Amino acid sequence: MSAPSPIKPGGRFGCKIVDRDRAEIEPILERLLADVRPLEVGLYYGDPAAREHLFRLRPGARLPLTLHLDHRRLSLFDLHRQPELLHEQLGDAERLGATKVLTHVAAYPMTPRRERWQGLFEHLLPRFDTLASGCARRGLELLIENTFHGDGFYRALFDRLPGGAGFCLDIGHAKVWAHASLRGWLDFAEGLEAQGRRLHFHLHCNDGLADQHRAFSEAARAGQTAGDHFSGGQDYFSVLAALAARYPGSDKIFEVPPRLALENLDAVLAAVSERPPSPAGVH
Repeated sequence: MSAPSPIKPGGRFGCKIVDRDRAEIEPILERLLADVRPLEVGLYYGDPAAREHLFRLRPGARLPLTLHLDHRRLSLFDLHRQPELLHEQLGDAERLGATKVLTHVAAYPMTPRRERWQGLFEHLLPRFDTLASGCARRGLELLIENTFHGDGFYRALFDRLPGGAGFCLDIGHAKVWAHASLRGWLDFAEGLEAQGRRLHFHLHCNDGLADQHRAFSEAARAGQTAGDHFSGGQDYFSVLAALAARYPGSDKIFEVPPRLALENLDAVLAAVSERPPSPAGVH
């Protein structure tokens, strides 16, 4: 596998696309290739034209590329049900030139009851071992993303996971499905980073009621990027500037509608360049 091209300054902001519509993803791919920005690919839909384009282009040979497994069928909780699909998608990660693979713990919320977590972890850990072994054989790093649980659950889970597993902090999920502030989540993430675990970020906006995956550019037009309890009072463009400064080596991926992906990228890059991060980072 050839090494991706060096990323330009500020280039660790990137975009996620899915294998659904070639015309939809082509301009995003072209921009990321031109700028040498990280890319995340979700293999969820199997559209032949989109997949053919991706595999012919093999963007991971030139860009840092993360493959997001089909988490609806390949979450850790249900991983044992789809061994053929897992083998196929890990092979696809190699074909695309990916260096990282990402999935969720479960496709739906699991028990919030701490007294049941030990049984839950006993169910999850053998499936994690299967996925981690498959990734290791292919030279792929593995990332686990937060979804329906608070930081306490992920602290307990990562205490049990082998050291090679990294963490994807989805700030939109954290705002909707947990009580901790962004600063609380970053404290957890920084503890993982101190252990040598890789960090990765999913970035999108919501009003706190549901997982809306809104573009920051769209939210700004609606006056919904002002500081709130989750952000510690900082407006969200200042939060993004702080993340860029504090985690320069981590991929920061926008998960927003494709029609707004490039508008959102440009709006964030412009805003971040105008906002020197607070010395204290995210409050």
